[in-house]
Amino acid sequence: MKKLLLLLLLPMVIACSRDEISEPPSSSKSDFVYSTDLDQNVKIPDTLNMENVYTLNEIDNLIKEEFKGYKKVEDLSKSLRSKVIPKSTDLKQVLSGLTGPFTANAVQSKIRSNEKVILSNGDGGLATGVYICDIYMFKAEISLPLNSVGMAEIPNPVGYNNLNEQVLGITSYTNSSATKNEFIVYTLTIHVKYNLLGQYINRVIPTTLQNGFNYTYYYVTF
Repeated sequence: MKKLLLLLLLPMVIACSRDEISEPPSSSKSDFVYSTDLDQNVKIPDTLNMENVYTLNEIDNLIKEEFKGYKKVEDLSKSLRSKVIPKSTDLKQVLSGLTGPFTANAVQSKIRSNEKVILSNGDGGLATGVYICDIYMFKAEISLPLNSVGMAEIPNPVGYNNLNEQVLGITSYTNSSATKNEFIVYTLTIHVKYNLLGQYINRVIPTTLQNGFNYTYYYVTF
């Protein structure tokens, strides 16, 4: 099914490719995202190798593998309940005891490099098709007091918390033990570098983020 989909999409990529060429970045802001060895490292395939093409859902799953053993923080109220706070406890009262705000720097890292990725939904003004992309994570690793739960505000601008569904936001994980309480926050961007004809696209979706921007976070002790 995946191979059939790609074969159907390929003519669309070729037909739209001439409208997607952009100039290399020139501002200092772009230097945070684009590597200077871009052209030397990328090899555009003569034919599409189906085994090396990723869907965004597959990349999401690869990212999740990095956090095996961590617990995803879906919602602060759920997190508090997971700590076996009695149902009779007034959560509003608990939340009024939030400590913060604090800030933590988002550290940029390239987590997938020169991958052939299927993009759809017209995001970034791109035609549906396969592109050569880098995936960037902007992550803060925060040490919280023991017996506490963290929450972070969504920064503006922000990347994706889910590549497949292209949801804007952040993802949070926690990893606690008797001696540590680690709180991790990240957001994701996709640097679309080339189409399959080797033409330079140079677009970041959903937005270009700078290394070192701040996440604002709080915690509540129980």
